[in-house]
Amino acid sequence: MVFEQSTIYKEFYLFLLFTGVRSNNEAGALTWDRINWRSNTFLLTDTRNKENADLPFPSCMVPLLEQRKKAVG
Repeated sequence: MVFEQSTIYKEFYLFLLFTGVRSNNEAGALTWDRINWRSNTFLLTDTRNKENADLPFPSCMVPLLEQRKKAVG
């Protein structure tokens, strides 16, 4: 089912799967300036409990994220 979707949706679903974040409020609101490429982490600022969270993402996501960043400018 996931692999039948377009590339952007596949990448989005993989990000959700590998990070465990919620789709709309957390992953959907994530911006490039909240990604720390050196430590492979990202910052969530509007979590359900209203606290910031600095969370890791796996190294296998780095090429996908870098490719997506290039694609959107």
